[in-house]
Amino acid sequence: MTVTVVSGPAGVGKTQWIRQQIRQHRESGMALFYGAPGEGQLPLDRTLLKLEFPELTSFAPDGMAELLDWVAALGRPFRGWIELGMHMDLHSGSALLKALRHYVACPQVALLPESLSDETTPWHQWADAFVWLPTVVTQWQGVQIWRSPLSGQVFDPRSLETLWQELSLGAYGSLARCKGIFELPDGRSFYLDFRSGMPESLFLPVPRELWQHGRPWRFSGIELVGSDLQRQELIQAITDCCLTDEQVAHHQRSFLEPNYPKPL
Repeated sequence: MTVTVVSGPAGVGKTQWIRQQIRQHRESGMALFYGAPGEGQLPLDRTLLKLEFPELTSFAPDGMAELLDWVAALGRPFRGWIELGMHMDLHSGSALLKALRHYVACPQVALLPESLSDETTPWHQWADAFVWLPTVVTQWQGVQIWRSPLSGQVFDPRSLETLWQELSLGAYGSLARCKGIFELPDGRSFYLDFRSGMPESLFLPVPRELWQHGRPWRFSGIELVGSDLQRQELIQAITDCCLTDEQVAHHQRSFLEPNYPKPL
């Protein structure tokens, strides 16, 4: 039984590495959990992992204390991952980890790009083990983070494509990472992911039911990490991509059998 605490720069691949670990252990019969104390009100990674692995137990930031009760009451082997975002103090969860270590080992693993192997970073002092990745991370010091929930918003596909191109080209600041879940008028959700140094962004469908009646009240949102972010311009650009109530209704009238999916 192990609870692995994972940290590293934005865009290095922390959640992807955790996803691979979950895949490796999901057939083991152990209970699995994931938590990200620094996600705030924007559970992007937790939402995606829960959709991909329905058996995964997840803990919101305000419910991390419940993790101790869950571990104590579980009564069978388990494995878990706690992801610390790059904006978090690496020692901010020390009290929780101290309590968890009464039950299980909690190694601290830093995921770092190979380009930082000869540098001194906060992760070098913090980690018990390192995973060196070929990921290109161009910024890790003095970066800003900007987040916005988008629940209820529906995006015009062409406008969203243009916005994403502008973001990746630096129109609203120098980005190290940009990711988000976006709702489209045909009822589908898409996950978009841009990392500096990568040749192309990811555009992946989110495995959800089609939402074809009214505005979607399930989670969606966007997160940007970089420098010199132009926040007001970002807000206006995102607003300009969103459909009005009349436009949403116009699209949904073409669906003969609207459904009412449960919130996630």
